[in-house]
Amino acid sequence: MPPLATSLKRRRWLLEPGEPLLLSRSPVEAMARLGEQMAAWGLGPESLFASPMCAVALPRPSGPTWPPRCFAEHLRPEALWGPLLWLPPHLAVPAEGEDLFAWTARVALELSASGVYDQASGTWLDMGSFVEGGLPVERARRWLAGGPDPGLDALDLTPLVWDEADPLWALDKVEADYGWLSVVSWSLWSESLSDELADLLRGPSEGVSAHLDMLVAVAGKWLAEVPEEVSGGEGRWWAERARGASALEVLERAKALRARLEPWLRQALADKRAPGTLPD
Repeated sequence: MPPLATSLKRRRWLLEPGEPLLLSRSPVEAMARLGEQMAAWGLGPESLFASPMCAVALPRPSGPTWPPRCFAEHLRPEALWGPLLWLPPHLAVPAEGEDLFAWTARVALELSASGVYDQASGTWLDMGSFVEGGLPVERARRWLAGGPDPGLDALDLTPLVWDEADPLWALDKVEADYGWLSVVSWSLWSESLSDELADLLRGPSEGVSAHLDMLVAVAGKWLAEVPEEVSGGEGRWWAERARGASALEVLERAKALRARLEPWLRQALADKRAPGTLPD
């Protein structure tokens, strides 16, 4: 799909220039960004899904209407500029048989390939670029409340992200690459977690327990997904024993898992492109 015209308005939001949308770099960063996202949008965690396969959380639509109006009761109108709130039906929910982690990777690929998210600049397409008069807050508020607005009613990302020649390309690519993407993600998160815990243990003891609980709650579920043949049993520890373990034990287990993953990571990176690289 050709890149978007540079004349369209873009905004920096959450991500840094050069950062790929595919794959979250760390559980700490994921937690911080989820908090920023909830505050900016006015939505609770039940309306968002944070995944290690995507650098930002994705909205989870509910009810009979599609986003963004399905979030109208709580959504802040100034958030309507963001394209994540306007995902078309084929991206807004997982495909049949697709799990949530694979879905977030697919969304990341399609938004990057279409230019909706631009990795080089770390910017997002401003949806107000497609509406005459833009998206001032009062207009967005009236529309979210059910007011008529043909311009916003017609706003649709599908022409930008739908590839007529190969509509299933991202679904197929994630299915083919899910194994190596998982290895890269587990490596990123286990290394980041060990670094964070080392810093935590060097600091004051106050708040260590609460911070540890949050880290294990976020990272533990994903690290528990590492299969036995890769982790040598480390994944099972994250599933069964991480909660309630000391910070030092969690640190040592994160380092051990990262070491277990190293040969698999080398092989994955030798066989595949670096994270964030788009298909030809």
